[in-house]
Amino acid sequence: MGAMRLVDQPQSPPHSDDMASPLVSVVIPTYNGAAFLRETIESALAQNYPAVEVVVVNDGSTDSTAELIAGFGDRIKAVTQKNAGTSVARNTGIRESTGEYIAFLDHDDLWAPDKLSRQMPELIADPRLGMVYGGIRFFNHYTCKVTSEHPGMPGLDAHDLLGRTVISLQCSVIPRSVFDRVGVFDTELKGTDDWEICIRIANAYPILGLPDILVDIRGHADQQGIRTEQMYRNSLRVLSKHGEMHPNCAKCRAALKRARDLIEADYYQRQLTAAKSALADRKLGAGAALLFDAIKHDPGAVARIPKRVMERLSRRTAKAGENGQS
Repeated sequence: MGAMRLVDQPQSPPHSDDMASPLVSVVIPTYNGAAFLRETIESALAQNYPAVEVVVVNDGSTDSTAELIAGFGDRIKAVTQKNAGTSVARNTGIRESTGEYIAFLDHDDLWAPDKLSRQMPELIADPRLGMVYGGIRFFNHYTCKVTSEHPGMPGLDAHDLLGRTVISLQCSVIPRSVFDRVGVFDTELKGTDDWEICIRIANAYPILGLPDILVDIRGHADQQGIRTEQMYRNSLRVLSKHGEMHPNCAKCRAALKRARDLIEADYYQRQLTAAKSALADRKLGAGAALLFDAIKHDPGAVARIPKRVMERLSRRTAKAGENGQS
C-alpha cells in the first residue's frame, strides 16, 4: 500500500453550526517546510469532519513558506513568529486558535480524510477523555513505499507513557480544557516535549487509542536532524521531572527502569550508526570516539558489535597510530 493520495484541489469542508460538531483547531508548526507544506495543509482542509480551523505557525522560515501560506488566503489562519522551535510554535498555535478541540500536524505529514470524523465521536461521547489518538504509517517520500505501520493501542495509561511508549501527536485530538489543566508544551525539553506532555495528559485523564491508521508520516532527506546528545539529555530530564509522579509506586519504578534502558539503547544505536559513518569516511579518531562513547552507555553491546566492525576499527586505528594520525 502506498502513501495517501490527495485529491488534486481539495476544497475546505464547510464549517457547521451544529452543536454536535464542535470546532477542531489544527495547529501546523512549520520551519522551512515549503517543499511539503502545501500537501499537508490540503490534507487538513480536506477533512470530511464539518468544523475545522487550520492554524499554520511559520516559525521564522527563510524559504518560500510565507508565500505558500499566503496563497491559501482566508482558508487558513496564518501566524508568523521568530524562529523559536517546534514546541514554542505549537504553544503559539494553541494560543491563537479558537477551537474547543486541538489537533497537531507536522508540516511534512498527511492526514487521512476521515481522521477527525473517526476521532471526534469518541471525544464527544466521553467528556472524561483527555486524548484520542490513532495509528500512524511511515512511508518513503521518494518511493512511496510503506516502511512500517503502528496502530493505536488501547488501554495505555501514565505508566505506559512514562515507560517510553510514544504517541505521535500528529495522530491525536485533545480538548482545549486539557491544556488549561496540565499546561502547554515544555519549551526547555526540545525533542522530547511531545513525549513529556503526553505523560502529563495520561496522568490526569484517560486516553483512548484507535487501531485505525489515520496519519502518514513522510521520511525524506530534508527532515530536521535529531541531535543525539540533546535528545539523550532531555529524555533523562523527562524522567527526572516525572520520577515521583506516584510516590512509592512499583509501576512507576518499573516504568522508569524500562524508559532508562530504552533511552540508553537508543543512544547506543545512534552513536554506533554515527561511528560506522565516520569510519566509512576514514575519520578514524572520530569513529573510535563515537564507538567507545556508545559502548560506555551500553557495555553489554560489545558482544553484539559485528566482529568485522571491531576488526576494521582496530586495523585503522593501528594504521593511524603508525602514520602519526590522531
